[in-house]
Amino acid sequence: MRLTRSKTRLIAQVAIAAFIFSMVVARYAGEYGFSVPSGWPDLHGLCPIGMVESIGAIGAGDGFIETERTNTWILLGAILSAALLGAVFCGWICPLGAVQDWMGRLGRRLLGKRFNRMVPRRWDRRLTWLRYVVLTFVLIQSVRFIGLTASSFNPSRALLHVWFEGAFPGGIVVLALTLVGSLLVSRPWCRWLCPFGAIQGALGKFSPFTIRRDAEHCPSCGRCSRACPMGVSIHELASVRESRCNRCTECLAACPISDVLVYSTRAPRQDTGIPVLPARSRRLASRLTSVRSAAALAAAAVVLLFLPVAIARAAGAYSPAGTAVAATLSPEEIGPTMTLREVATGFGVAPEDLLDRLGVDPGFDLDTRVFDIEEDERYEHVTVAFVRRVMTDTP
Repeated sequence: MRLTRSKTRLIAQVAIAAFIFSMVVARYAGEYGFSVPSGWPDLHGLCPIGMVESIGAIGAGDGFIETERTNTWILLGAILSAALLGAVFCGWICPLGAVQDWMGRLGRRLLGKRFNRMVPRRWDRRLTWLRYVVLTFVLIQSVRFIGLTASSFNPSRALLHVWFEGAFPGGIVVLALTLVGSLLVSRPWCRWLCPFGAIQGALGKFSPFTIRRDAEHCPSCGRCSRACPMGVSIHELASVRESRCNRCTECLAACPISDVLVYSTRAPRQDTGIPVLPARSRRLASRLTSVRSAAALAAAAVVLLFLPVAIARAAGAYSPAGTAVAATLSPEEIGPTMTLREVATGFGVAPEDLLDRLGVDPGFDLDTRVFDIEEDERYEHVTVAFVRRVMTDTP
């Protein structure tokens, strides 16, 4: 196989998606009689909508800062990576984005040049504003001003949980529409609806690393713009500051001239080439450099995403899946992502007793997270604050 920048990104996406899916498997392992290796990270926090909900919950003082799970630390890692590198989480890590890319490859084969050109450009730009509408909605619902939760329609959650019957019907419908739409348009969820993509894109406008073009030597052939899955007119820009740019670097792979397009902190310089080499050797050197830089970008995206988790783990502020909950908890230490079983263990009470105190059906699933209880219409009042209050008032 002739390795290229695009194929290097594909390999990175497959590897990262497999790792993230292993977190889903780890979460459900206990239900199927399997044990999770000690220290294996848990899933919570890697969902784009979940990250936005974490922001809203933090603003509402709902305990996400104090929780000993990954959501806060993953959120910080995603923000850190976007501030430095741009929306690399979207372009290289997000499983839903990767699946849309893979469906888009099939769509490109089926439709040829019609793929990604069916929506007029002016409407494509207008539909991008829907991301901010969804962002506002998710933030509002996460601070409890309305009862409907975004999780019910979350395609990312559906993608990862449908295999274990943990997805909501609304999310499955949105996921199906997203996958079908990906056969026609590249990344429809990302470009028009993803709320965390809107945040990543806004941060990416100010990141030091971005796609930069040498306007003097650029032939303005438009190949980079046609290769861009998000519809950015790269051949017209000196540096790409579009909020939809996810740093996938497909434009770099499409550019026919070395060093005209670069992903860097400064403008490209033509004198950094290798003019002494024959043309064929120069192309090979350029391809190897491109593959190495793509691999380095994938590694940097992963390291920055999980760096806060690693620091929190070293500082004792994060407990991976399979780590036992402390034998004694205070009400303030009840985290939104703790399960009812963990809360019962932490307070030294029988699980059935805990359910009784909360006024929940005795047959309720004890592996439900505190944050998810209110998704049951019968228990919309059982919020994190409610559970803490009950445990405070109970001797």
